[in-house]
Amino acid sequence: VRSGRKVALAAVKNSSVDLIFRRRPLDYFSEAYDPEVTARALDLIHKDRHDLTVVYHQEYDDCLHRTTVRSEPALAAARHHIEAFVDLAQAAARAWHDRPYAIMFCPDHGGHDADGRGTHGDDIPDDMEITHFLGIFNTPGDR
Repeated sequence: VRSGRKVALAAVKNSSVDLIFRRRPLDYFSEAYDPEVTARALDLIHKDRHDLTVVYHQEYDDCLHRTTVRSEPALAAARHHIEAFVDLAQAAARAWHDRPYAIMFCPDHGGHDADGRGTHGDDIPDDMEITHFLGIFNTPGDR
């Protein structure tokens, strides 16, 4: 933002990511839940008015707190996040085919089971050591 870039944040309403960046000069798009966040992000990519679009989904976090980090509902939620990311990456490839761009899949934390439910926030490897994925596309041939 300080360098003059226009930033959009599409997130589940009242989620931590929706609230943590408030009071910064960003374009905020607070949506009911993950499908609406994805739809908003697809629209933002299509309209191409921002230099950076941050997209936050919440289903996995909700599921791990209700169940455990590797329960069937939590794993299904993780699959939903991946499916949404694929849709967003494909939209970016179509919208930005003529210029360099980057896409990232960046979970904000890991998780572990405690007392029969999933949780996070501890200074332990399961919570802190997470994998991020980055794709940088410089020319149309890279896609």
